[in-house]
Amino acid sequence: MVHVPLLKVRYAIAFIHAAEAHGANGNKLLAGVGLRANVLEMPEAWMSYSQFAYLIEAAIAKTGCHTLGLEAGIAPRSSHSEFSKLTLRAPMLYQSLNRICANSSREDTSARFRLRQDGKHAWLKCGSIAATDEAVRQIETYRYAALVAVIRCAAGPDWLPAHANFQSTASEHVAHSALLSGVAVEFGQTELSIEIAPTLLGRAMSDVPDVPVRRSKYSQQPIEFVESLREVIRTGLLAGTANLDTTARTISLSRRTLQRTLSEYGLTYSQLLEEVKLELAKSWLEKDGKPIAEIACDLGYTYSTHFTRAFRRMSGISPSEFRDVIRGDVGEYHVSG
Repeated sequence: MVHVPLLKVRYAIAFIHAAEAHGANGNKLLAGVGLRANVLEMPEAWMSYSQFAYLIEAAIAKTGCHTLGLEAGIAPRSSHSEFSKLTLRAPMLYQSLNRICANSSREDTSARFRLRQDGKHAWLKCGSIAATDEAVRQIETYRYAALVAVIRCAAGPDWLPAHANFQSTASEHVAHSALLSGVAVEFGQTELSIEIAPTLLGRAMSDVPDVPVRRSKYSQQPIEFVESLREVIRTGLLAGTANLDTTARTISLSRRTLQRTLSEYGLTYSQLLEEVKLELAKSWLEKDGKPIAEIACDLGYTYSTHFTRAFRRMSGISPSEFRDVIRGDVGEYHVSG
């Protein structure tokens, strides 16, 4: 079965900001992987891992900076997602790390975070990454920097692990960075692992910004192929790049392989695309103020009449009728789907 690893767009945003600090043009980097600048406004959307890896490699090539992962990972936790804020507000480091382990795959479907203890040592293990060596290096150094920032909330602002294992091969740039100063590092291991003294696990999380935490409804981890593909298409639609060829490249499949795989589920790409368009259209129509013509344009329809016909074909009513139903102006329409 084909598996499409995904992660939240906000991780790409962090790398874009790090690359821009070194003079790169973030919009051009996004365009190079088939995304538009408006993707920066949707951090909770999903993107494919291969697309993320291409973006990282392009950023490295453009900036010549091989520590972008570390720089992207040290952004203040309080400015990150609700998940990050909830992690920070845990009473003790042990609960904080367990929250990370329990929920990380809802942020990055390839993440396999585990906390392991053997009495004398505790290790936070992150799972292996399937990508080129450079992409692996940048992704795992991002994870390393972000996790060090969390642990420092309990261990102190200068804490560094005694030992760390990295999946990527040895890198002078990484080994000589301040975040690895004095750390015994082993490269070429099966996964990123960070050693933590067990005594630290019971420490209270202090020095945490007093930020309100909203209990977010995290998107369920998309693990089944069609659901993962829906998320990729949804992001593509929002970014204006949801055609078959672009979507296939985004998930590192050929056009024919993607079509053949969808046929095994009794679907075509055009059917799936129309379904995702309808979902987005309904969500936008539920919000007052966005003109139907603008919704049609955002979904890639040349004319609003084309959008109206497609919407009626799939739902049984027109977009304006659907909006009336949602507002409670009428109650006689039958809404399908």
